[in-house]
Amino acid sequence: MNPINGLLIDKFDIWTSAEEGKKSGRGRSIKSMTTSYGVNKLRGLILECAIRGKLVSQDNTEEPASELLKKIEHEGAISNQSSSRAKKRWQLDTSHEKIVNKLPVGWSATYLGDVVEIIRGITFPGNEKSKTKEPGRIACLRTSNVQNQIDWDDLLYIGEDFISRDDQILRPKDIVMSMANSRELVGKVALVDSLPEKTTFGGFLGVIRSTLISPEFLMIFLRAPSTRTSLIESSSQTTNIANISLAKLNPLFFAAPPLAEQSRIVEKVNKLFILCDQLESKTISADTAHQVLVKNFLSLLAKSDGNKEFINNWGMISGSLQDLFDSPESVQALKHALLELALMGRLVPQDVNGESTTQLLRQIEDEKSRLVTEGFIKKEKPLPPVSDSEKYFPLPRGWEWTRLQAVIDVRDGTHDSPRESMDANSVPLVTSKDFSGGEINFAGAKRISAADHEEISKRSFVEKFDILFSMIGGNIGNQVMVSTDQPFSIKNVALFKYYSKELTNPFFIKKYSEYLASKLQDSAVGGAQPFVSLGQLRALVIALPPKQEQQKIVEKLDELLFLCDKLEKHLEESNRLEKKIADVLVEQALA
Repeated sequence: MNPINGLLIDKFDIWTSAEEGKKSGRGRSIKSMTTSYGVNKLRGLILECAIRGKLVSQDNTEEPASELLKKIEHEGAISNQSSSRAKKRWQLDTSHEKIVNKLPVGWSATYLGDVVEIIRGITFPGNEKSKTKEPGRIACLRTSNVQNQIDWDDLLYIGEDFISRDDQILRPKDIVMSMANSRELVGKVALVDSLPEKTTFGGFLGVIRSTLISPEFLMIFLRAPSTRTSLIESSSQTTNIANISLAKLNPLFFAAPPLAEQSRIVEKVNKLFILCDQLESKTISADTAHQVLVKNFLSLLAKSDGNKEFINNWGMISGSLQDLFDSPESVQALKHALLELALMGRLVPQDVNGESTTQLLRQIEDEKSRLVTEGFIKKEKPLPPVSDSEKYFPLPRGWEWTRLQAVIDVRDGTHDSPRESMDANSVPLVTSKDFSGGEINFAGAKRISAADHEEISKRSFVEKFDILFSMIGGNIGNQVMVSTDQPFSIKNVALFKYYSKELTNPFFIKKYSEYLASKLQDSAVGGAQPFVSLGQLRALVIALPPKQEQQKIVEKLDELLFLCDKLEKHLEESNRLEKKIADVLVEQALA
């Protein structure tokens, strides 16, 4: 029985809809679609069926594999094995008995080391490597050359005197294996289809050489998921490297089909893999068209001229959210578009009779003057007015362009390194590594003495609803709103405080700081440790709405983002179930 028949067509939706998790971003990555979970599971199923005799029918008239194994043993097909190794025979592992009992007619159970030669690569000093082809030097493959096919474009050259045996020269139809690599890549193989020049291979590689077993069938065997799992699990592990030894590779269980059947299996696998490639290609093409559709709808939203037009455009989209935004990336893009529209004044109507932002800014300035007079804050050097080139969209009625420092007080945490303290009165010292996902991890933060905390708090006193904003390293722009009255100090993060929470809505400022964060990576300076300065943060330009409109924007945006979160959870659950179904289909086919 061939379990592939029907599965490819009948379960088309499962193979194409079950996807690997993609990296977050503002759009849907076409490149990531080429690693579809479902199609990869189907490829794995094809390989597993191939090495278990379930892919093609058996022919009782063909010479059985037992005769092939006799030829390999008696005709000296493995000529370069040591005499002690050649005489060794491994007992069939009891874990393989179930497989042996189910072997098709004509197949025989054996071990890899009994039917192929396995040659380890040469070793040489690191200073002997050269990128230049010169007389007396020979091309040498390394692990990076072992891809789906041999990569001949990036070769090293070493002295030919490091080659001690003829079998260390690569031959056509050799299989090159990565014997030392990361756990995910160890055991990776590539077939030598042709040799552009005389070549050897390095010590982290091995070559599997066959004379009577089809090299193409061996490739199927070595790439099958069960074989990959056996190789990885049998490898010795160090901190970063996994190693496959000859002692583990030689006794790798191998079910040998008759030679004629090997050819038919290879031909069938090649045809089915072409179908898988076409299946994946059609999925990518459909996804590309879908991506264009999503971008067009997002562009339509972004061009909404005022609240009324946004309502009309949103009405066109909202009824088809689940069909349009069918990936985590597209939902993230929708969230970003909604955030931009909110901060451009498109989500809620303007109140022409309400208090203007001009009046609000005067009230904030009056409050700043009072705080300076009473010694709570220092008087800051005035920032330049917002230039026309910095105004990147037309303002709604009643809004004003201003700078961040004019609306909130942007302060700095300590840059000192106070000594760690674990006494009863110690206080957490929070850095950017201690907050993610909207929460502060106080348990993981360093603790400092109450005296050091008091000194830091003189300039950076943290209160509930303040915002901590990362300004250094790869996580620039990560932020968290303080949700506790617990005392703590901060280091190497900016502190966004309010001159008055009654005049400035903390949750609106949080939304705006999230939007500004997406722009800061490009403006960060520095190499290995990029940073944004307090001056950069204070000078950031924001479009400020009237006080009463800030709360309306927060409420409307939260309402829409809640729908996006529900959609995201639905997508995660759907994809989890689709992947599970793909797994179950494979398990049932191989049972």
